[in-house]
Amino acid sequence: MSPLVELITAWDEFTATNPHEITVEAFCNHYLYKPSRRKAPGASLVLGRRVGRVAAIQRTCMRLALRDLPDFEPEWYYFLHSINEEKEVRKTEIISINLLLEPSTGIDILNRMVRAGLLHEEENIADKRSRLLSLTPKGKTTLKKAEQLVQVVTDLLFSPNLAYTWAGISDTLGMIEWKLGPLLIGNRPKTLEELLTLVK
Repeated sequence: MSPLVELITAWDEFTATNPHEITVEAFCNHYLYKPSRRKAPGASLVLGRRVGRVAAIQRTCMRLALRDLPDFEPEWYYFLHSINEEKEVRKTEIISINLLLEPSTGIDILNRMVRAGLLHEEENIADKRSRLLSLTPKGKTTLKKAEQLVQVVTDLLFSPNLAYTWAGISDTLGMIEWKLGPLLIGNRPKTLEELLTLVK
């Protein structure tokens, strides 16, 4: 197959499977960076380092963006988002879900959010030992403002023109989160050996 025919064939396949992302930039990225073209020894190690660096870059950008909200701590965004998704959730559960925080650290953050009027806290009738959290009207308004700022950061880091690429990466990272998140939350391994035993 000649290079020109190969390119035309690839374009036809791309347009058939990505009807909403038909741009030259999106096609070139799809064609040049397909996984089959990037396999190399140590690729997963490189990916791991890049994920860590990008996560650090994202945290820095998020802090810069969320500073525009008065009396708002950047960590609060994740709590607001998670509680909004659940509508009402136990205090201990939301601490576990978010960033695998130590309980005392998570409780301190949530208590500050309650005092700031972003969260409503009440006794859990089904379990008197736990407390339930939900967003107040102020919390919902603040989350909406934060989401707008976070969207700017997201567009900066992850070009909207490559949405199909990010969707695939997100699915892969989601599988890792689904597999390891509950193990880390439920078991709190102290060593790598303990974690590897749990994974097996």
